[in-house]
Amino acid sequence: MKKIISLLLALITITTIIVTSGTTAFAYTAHNEKEAVDWAEYRGNNKIKVGDGQCVALIRAYYEYLGVPCPGGNGNEYATNTLPNGWKRYPYTSGFVAKPGDIAVWTYNKWAGSYGHVAIVTSANASTMNYVDQGKTYGYKCHNGSLAYSAKDWTFYGVIRPDFVPFTLTDFQNATLTPNNAKISYKISNPNVIAIEKRAYAFKKHSAEKWSGNVVKYSTPVKNSIKCGLSLTSLAESTVYDLRFSAYANGQWHHMYASFTTPAKTSIAGTSVPNAKVKYTGSNISTASLLNVNVGGKKLAAGNDYTVSPSTVKDIDKHKVTITGKNWYKDSATAYVTVYPKTPTVNSVTYNRTTNRISVKWARVAVCDYQQVAISTSPNFEPSKTCIYRVDQNKQSASFCKITFNGTQTTIKKGKTYYVRMRAYKTVNGTRIYGAYGAKKAIKCN
Repeated sequence: MKKIISLLLALITITTIIVTSGTTAFAYTAHNEKEAVDWAEYRGNNKIKVGDGQCVALIRAYYEYLGVPCPGGNGNEYATNTLPNGWKRYPYTSGFVAKPGDIAVWTYNKWAGSYGHVAIVTSANASTMNYVDQGKTYGYKCHNGSLAYSAKDWTFYGVIRPDFVPFTLTDFQNATLTPNNAKISYKISNPNVIAIEKRAYAFKKHSAEKWSGNVVKYSTPVKNSIKCGLSLTSLAESTVYDLRFSAYANGQWHHMYASFTTPAKTSIAGTSVPNAKVKYTGSNISTASLLNVNVGGKKLAAGNDYTVSPSTVKDIDKHKVTITGKNWYKDSATAYVTVYPKTPTVNSVTYNRTTNRISVKWARVAVCDYQQVAISTSPNFEPSKTCIYRVDQNKQSASFCKITFNGTQTTIKKGKTYYVRMRAYKTVNGTRIYGAYGAKKAIKCN
């Protein structure tokens, strides 16, 4: 049964949501006439072997596909065996025309003799019918045949006719379709004004066995067409989902089927996410707010397109952050968020002409190992003209009378302008995490 349903649903599946309309049957029949013929023709056109056996194996599968119990027996016994509720037999008489979906019954044929033969009618006129059957002659595979009602060496009894009734699935479309969600609208058309007591939908992965869905019961039976909508969530990407829409009338469920395929997600693996830096605050800092995740020229939205872990950072360190795709996006990428020390605030820079010293005072930062005072004769702090001094993190002032440039120590030169700025750093796991330099201050040594 699972293979049969899977093969049918494969026929109606395309890469986006499609309309699959038709008539489902009354009483115990689960499919409509068109679906039944499509099911048979697919097997005939592709020469599929159905079950173990010959013609009756195909008919047993057909009964099962239509959702009714099969009485079994040889082909000739289908002229007399028990019918599902609502099904009828039509013995052959002059002027008889078979209908698509009928089960043709022969009580004798030239190959099986009195065991008889059965087949599924796909089309017919007043003299001939086209059908799909299965037999030893065709290697126990299905085949497409055509035969006159009065063919020689064939004794045609007539047909069994399932009770196809027109509940029709129409207006089936998606409002939105993402790798994780599908919003769908549809209508169960009821042209025969049959009293529908309940309606339901169910869905499953194409390869799954169990359906999952819900049922709506009407306090007063509905005799008109029913417009419906549903929202499916937690869907896998690039996956075929089968939908079953059902109406309950006269004591039995009647099913209509469709399917859709969720689109593929975009991988963010390998995406280069710029690293970020942020000043230490003493409080948790959101990592998502610091990162710019851009995939295929589109800036992704945190929370909607991806999540980050850890979601916050606090301590001074170079933190590894994992970015994981969400909704349309999958896989992960890596970035780093560096929390660096605060910058000491330089309160004053003064020059003492008598001692020929430059004095610097600042407001220290607490969370660091050391602070650095950079003194330069260059306003741009060119390395060859800059000297950097390390001072203990608890200190708040220092004075300098000699400065070392490129390994050469010199005294402060009167009349020259010097530039001063500061930063702090902390050593974490053997690596120095430097804070940003603050604003420079200039002092002319007059």
